[in-house]
Amino acid sequence: MHTSEIKFLQSDEGQKLLKLAQSYTNINARLQALRKITNADSSALVSLQTELRFKAKVKFGHYSNMLFDREGLEQSTSETVARYISSRYKSFNVVGDLTCGIGGDAIYLSEVANLIVMDKFLHKVMMCAHNLRIYNRKHTAIAADCTSWFPKADAYFIDPSRRHSGQRWFHLEDYQPGIDTMKKLLNATNFLGIKVSPGLNYQNLKIPCEIEVISLNGECKEIMLWCGDFATTKRRATLLPENISIEYSDTQDASVRPLGEFIYEVQKAALRAGLVQVIAHNHNLHLLDKRLSYLTGDILVKSPWLQPYKVKSIMKFSEKKVKSYIRKEKLDNIMVKCRGFSGESVGWQKRLQIKKSKRVSPLTTIFLTRINQQPYTIFTEKIYATV
Repeated sequence: MHTSEIKFLQSDEGQKLLKLAQSYTNINARLQALRKITNADSSALVSLQTELRFKAKVKFGHYSNMLFDREGLEQSTSETVARYISSRYKSFNVVGDLTCGIGGDAIYLSEVANLIVMDKFLHKVMMCAHNLRIYNRKHTAIAADCTSWFPKADAYFIDPSRRHSGQRWFHLEDYQPGIDTMKKLLNATNFLGIKVSPGLNYQNLKIPCEIEVISLNGECKEIMLWCGDFATTKRRATLLPENISIEYSDTQDASVRPLGEFIYEVQKAALRAGLVQVIAHNHNLHLLDKRLSYLTGDILVKSPWLQPYKVKSIMKFSEKKVKSYIRKEKLDNIMVKCRGFSGESVGWQKRLQIKKSKRVSPLTTIFLTRINQQPYTIFTEKIYATV
């Protein structure tokens, strides 16, 4: 978005058009109404901004008065996650957000510290400043490139771009700003937080840090690299909005045991953080197969990190035998999960699902997995409300 477009949207005329546009959810009807009172370029700009505001509803409480661009909204942090991240900064006087974007993280960083927001793109700084004003947040705004200069602060936060040249990047060396700037920041402070993609390859990072995988409503949203004195452990997983964390501990590897009365799925954040062994150790559970991450045991464990299933039957995999068992047991409501198995869950779901009957039957979850490299089918019943 150009700076002139931002100024137009902030003007009395722009605000009047935005107010009109937000009363139309249908794009064609909205454009038609706008073109009756303004030109085509202004109509398109206002309509796009309105569409982005509608999409921002799931992330921001004050979405209806904020300004967005498409890339900024897609990469912005939801308020729940931003509030959690900002809690690490509450003991500092001055914090620098050096890649502020549209201000998703800045909104809550400015709640806990005196915040300097900065970005190399002037239009980003303008949108961020606008959005901070909507939240009534005090701040200092600077347009500058942190790869060449950054203001003095007690702690820093950066959210590097991981998309450029039409590609997504999954290595820290490819981010912008990159590893050289991160090292410069660590020479200037002992406290640096780096927000990265949940798909980041965090093996062999060239800077010492704590790796925190953050999940919101069961979906991995961010990885935070907490560098310098921010680091308190090797790896951590956090569940939001519950605000529950589990961290790395130097435990012995979990043993591999035969299938017990229960099979457990581990929360995605803990999987991504490599904490399956920790969870197994904490709850006296065992691995079903050393290459996979299903846990098993004979006692029902209640934990926010585990989804238990009661085992009903197990058999070596044969598509013919599985279908025969489904017909015999009249299982007409099934969910298929695959891990370490040929094919995708959706494909097997279609292949194994039989025609539904009129009766309402309980859900059967079928695990297609491997035990000692052999394919197996495990029929289970999901256990709800375990915590």
